[in-house]
Amino acid sequence: MTSKTCSNLKPLLHDLRQVFCRNYGILLLGLLFFLLLIPFSTAGMPGNSIFNVEVTHQQMKFRFFLPELSWALNGAVVLFGFVLGILLFQFLLDKKQTTTFFALGLSRRALFGSRFSIGLLMILLVIWIPMSISLGLNLAALGDYPGLWSAFFMYLAV
Repeated sequence: MTSKTCSNLKPLLHDLRQVFCRNYGILLLGLLFFLLLIPFSTAGMPGNSIFNVEVTHQQMKFRFFLPELSWALNGAVVLFGFVLGILLFQFLLDKKQTTTFFALGLSRRALFGSRFSIGLLMILLVIWIPMSISLGLNLAALGDYPGLWSAFFMYLAV
C-alpha cells in the first residue's frame, strides 16, 4: 500500500469505529429481543420446549423458533433494519453534520459503504447469534440429524 492509500483508510476506519460505537446500544437491544424470541421460544417455554419429551421426535425436527411467532420474528427483523437505517443515516438530515462528514475526505460512496457495512454487520449479528444458540439447543435436545444444518443455513439466508 502506498502512503496515500493508507491515509485514505484512516478516515474510513475512524468512521466505521465511530458509527459502531454510537449504535452499539441498538445492537444490544436487538440481541436481547431476538434472544428471547428465538432461543427462548425454542427451549424456554415449558409447554413448547424442544426438550419436552411428550412431543415426538419427528415433530421437533427443524425447530429453531416457535412457528406461531414467525410473524413476530419477520416483523422484528424488518423493524430492526428500519430503525438501524434511520440511526445510521440520520446525519444526512443535519446540514452541519453532513458538511463535517464530507470534510473528512471520504467520498459519498465510501461514507455510504461504511454505514451500510456496519448496518449489515449488526443485522447479521442480531440474527446469527440467537440462531446459533438455537442450533446448539437443537443439537443438545436431538443430536445431529439429517437436514439440521441445511435448515439452519436456510433460516439464516431468509
